[in-house]
Amino acid sequence: MTGFGYSDRVINKAQARKDGSVIRIYYDKRRYYKELRELFETLEREILRIIGQQPESAKVIQLR
Repeated sequence: MTGFGYSDRVINKAQARKDGSVIRIYYDKRRYYKELRELFETLEREILRIIGQQPESAKVIQLR
C-alpha cells in the first residue's frame, strides 16, 4: 500500500499493529477512520483489477 501513497502509520493501523512509542500510545488519539476507509477502498479496487472484475455499485451508509 505504500506504492499507493499511504503512510506506514496508516498501514500499521489497518493491520492492527501496535506502536511501542510512548508518545503514540498516550497522546496520539486520532483514529484515522477516513484514511483507513480510503486505504481499504483502494485495496478493494486493486484486488478487483487483478482478478478482472468490476466493482459493484453499492450504497454506503456513513455511521457516526
